[in-house]
Amino acid sequence: MSSIRNFKEKTSKRKRECYYCGHTISVKEKYKNIEVRYDGRILTFNKCIFCPTADIFELPSTLLKQLKKYE
Repeated sequence: MSSIRNFKEKTSKRKRECYYCGHTISVKEKYKNIEVRYDGRILTFNKCIFCPTADIFELPSTLLKQLKKYE
């Protein structure tokens, strides 16, 4: 079972990598931060603002459905 715990649009204070497309998120660039509770763990995903869809990644289907709500 998965559920979205937190969803924020933030400004990066350090270099990050987009989980979905691999794009480097530079300092002072906006990105989306998604926290998901999945199987009792908190998973954090960073997603760039201009990111394409996440269909190509092998995520558990219930988690993927939750993440698609915030695209």
